[in-house]
Amino acid sequence: MKRTEFLLTMGLMVAAGLGGASGAAPNRESDDRLERRLVGVWTTDSFGEQVLTNKPDGTATLEVSLNRLAALRYGRKLQLELTWSVEDGVLRHNFVSGSPPKNAARLINDLGESTEYEIVAVDGEQMKLGEVDDPDVQHVWIAAPRIAGRR
Repeated sequence: MKRTEFLLTMGLMVAAGLGGASGAAPNRESDDRLERRLVGVWTTDSFGEQVLTNKPDGTATLEVSLNRLAALRYGRKLQLELTWSVEDGVLRHNFVSGSPPKNAARLINDLGESTEYEIVAVDGEQMKLGEVDDPDVQHVWIAAPRIAGRR
């Protein structure tokens, strides 16, 4: 499966335009602000149902129920453990582990150890991420309703 196809399948996360900030301190401040906005539970129905939980400690969990086509390669359901960070307005997810282990390993083998998305926009309702290699391709995630202990 091509990297772009998988990215559409897994469509990881977020967004906010940074403008033309100059110097390291303004970028870091913007990155900190973006990180705070990205904490929480996000959903998308891209290629199935995906629920991403970004935690304040820089870890994340992605629970995926894939559609029929993607399930042929990766199985119907996956849970991935990730780490995440924002640098210069780019969201990076690193894969740590997943289950079922065999399907998660196949996914990581196909995708690579990490993904990067340009943060296009993020607010309390949605986040838009653009693919670094093709900014015209964007992924939209919707903030999940606040449920006790989840957001």
